[in-house]
Amino acid sequence: YFDVGPGLSIDHIEEGPAAEVWVYEHPELRQTLAPDGRFRFEGFAPGMEVTLCLEAPGYVPIMTATFTRGASDVERVTFQVLSDDIRDAVTDILLTVSLDPDTCQLATTVTAADTWDSGIWAPGEPGATVRLTPAVDPATGPFYFNQDVMPTPTLRETTTDGGVLYVNVPVGDYVMAGDKAGVTFDPVTLKCRAGWLVNASPPYGVQAR
Repeated sequence: YFDVGPGLSIDHIEEGPAAEVWVYEHPELRQTLAPDGRFRFEGFAPGMEVTLCLEAPGYVPIMTATFTRGASDVERVTFQVLSDDIRDAVTDILLTVSLDPDTCQLATTVTAADTWDSGIWAPGEPGATVRLTPAVDPATGPFYFNQDVMPTPTLRETTTDGGVLYVNVPVGDYVMAGDKAGVTFDPVTLKCRAGWLVNASPPYGVQAR
């Protein structure tokens, strides 16, 4: 969990409210998040799409990127769960944007190579840009985060934070890809649904190889 700290800092909270985790494609599959933050879903056949959702009181409803079940398990999936206060500070103060409840917000961390063991603290790959397919209105983003983890409208590429945000994105299915000379990135599939933050967080974001 993340909440607003002094001076608009973003603070990590070890213990937050009880959260429910469920599978978007199979909403009957749901469970309460364990105190240690662990969860597990089973029974998916190869080729099935799986998008994980998390809801907790006082926090923005959040979805992961969409995984296509392969031959092996998908492990170490993370949620970067943001408080309602962070959402309001980012949109109202930093970006001066009013959120449309009929749209979603899309985010990722453009992550440096060889950072699998870093979890949500994986360092970003600086100097990269991202793009969505299908394309969206440039007014929606991308907004890149500065080294203090703040989205900054004047930035035109990633910093070592790696954070990227699109706001008020029309509902639909998107692919987000990264670009930087000499670097290859894994793209991510994002299911934009009204009222949700869809965050492809490490180690399953736009990952450099």
